[in-house]
Amino acid sequence: MGKDGWAVRLYTAKLDGSDLRCLLDTGMISHYDWEDDRHILIWACHPDGRKRFLYCDAIAGSVTVVGEDVLIEDGHCTFSPDKCWVLNDTYPDSYQLRTLMLFHPESNKRIDLARLYSPKDKWWGEIRCDLHPRWNRDGTQVCIDSVHNGQRQMYVLDVSRIVGA
Repeated sequence: MGKDGWAVRLYTAKLDGSDLRCLLDTGMISHYDWEDDRHILIWACHPDGRKRFLYCDAIAGSVTVVGEDVLIEDGHCTFSPDKCWVLNDTYPDSYQLRTLMLFHPESNKRIDLARLYSPKDKWWGEIRCDLHPRWNRDGTQVCIDSVHNGQRQMYVLDVSRIVGA
């Protein structure tokens, strides 16, 4: 890493290491989740220079913007077990709040589940506590890590009414 930071590329390959392909070469690639063996959702710099969530087809090599004007910052994204929803979070904003959200790609609808206090003066750097949201196996609950009550804890939220499970 030089004085200008770091730059990365997104490569894919078959399980045996063959068929190495550069899927995205825009310099900035962050959090991602595979929807299936072919499609990946990733926070990255789009070829037009703007950072956003991109839906990439690893076979066709295509890149499509997802959540235009709805998913506007980096987060830990993960597809629901039925692949109908994306669970995501944010880093702390200027009020030191992290947002936990669900996103429905088909309707481009975002539902904020919580805004949780995460003070950078106490919980940052090596000891920060990202929400790292994850689904249970049947897609009815999500689990997060949080420090909003002053201690590092895990919390479970029931989302079954929202996702229709």
